Amino acid sequence: MDIENLLDFYNEVNKLKTTIRYKGTDDVFKESTADHSWRLALMCMDLYERYNVDIEIMYAVKLALVHDLCEYNQNNDFTVSDVLNGRVSKEQKNKLELEAMNDIAKKYNRNDIFEMWKDYENHNSKEAKYIKLLDRMEAILHIIDKLDAGKFISDLGYIAIYCDELVKKFPELIPVLKGIKDKLKRKFLKAGIEWKAEYDVHYTEN
Repeated sequence: MDIENLLDFYNEVNKLKTTIRYKGTDDVFKESTADHSWRLALMCMDLYERYNVDIEIMYAVKLALVHDLCEYNQNNDFTVSDVLNGRVSKEQKNKLELEAMNDIAKKYNRNDIFEMWKDYENHNSKEAKYIKLLDRMEAILHIIDKLDAGKFISDLGYIAIYCDELVKKFPELIPVLKGIKDKLKRKFLKAGIEWKAEYDVHYTEN
């Protein structure tokens, strides 16, 4: 094993600590990609244990930790909000991320990570679907927390239904989504934002 190359890889991805998410929003919403990935990994492990989710937990944690490595050499992360607001097209976002992962795989001989990232992007495995759901839940929790500061981002209606389709694959986590939506609804009403009936959870656990 080339130890120097391995350590260089660790230093390279350390850039995630200063890669800023929600670049196009008020400062209060901004966080680093490393911040996001850490909480996602924690949620992955904790919800797996609490709700007996039928997944391979080690692989799921790995996915949580590497799913956003594609942002390591970008000036900033592009989120779904950036796509919706026209800051970047979905095609441009996907192209930038693929180029970044190709680069890191070749430079550091990390095809293993590249394959995990592709699994996450394509939602092939059950673990990838799980992490995609939790990735969205984490994003909503981040927004809820920052709404306390009296700041808002556009497309809040989209955020309200962000997890609805994905959670159907994990009905055991519907109570978690319901709890998240209850918190979001209170923020909407406090701010005078309409909470539409379709935002509520209309399905139940199996």
